[in-house]
Amino acid sequence: MPRVFNTVIFDQWIEGDAVVETPAEFNDLLGRADQVSFQLTVRNSSGTTETITIVLRQCNDNQNFVPHAGVTLWSSFSISGTPKFDQKDTGTAVLGQFLQLAINLGHSDAKAHVQIIACGRTV
Repeated sequence: MPRVFNTVIFDQWIEGDAVVETPAEFNDLLGRADQVSFQLTVRNSSGTTETITIVLRQCNDNQNFVPHAGVTLWSSFSISGTPKFDQKDTGTAVLGQFLQLAINLGHSDAKAHVQIIACGRTV
């Protein structure tokens, strides 16, 4: 399986429980791969509920993103006692032309530094 890309797609502090999306500049790049592996690194977390949820979203028009029903990334993943490291991939799921990640922390007073590296491969 040849590698198409390996790049940092998110590297920011997040505060609160509002949904933050990966930058739009990566939507097309992520959609070019048949399979994508995501490496998550979370540092310096704090707050009442130290969890993170990351949902893979897809579409074919680069505007109307919906959650990918066949791929579960991280759902209420515990990030207390950071740093935390984990890795997930899209498996054999059929992916849309454009992909993005929707990221949110578990509580309004939560904060953490989040980094996500994506590695895309063709089948």
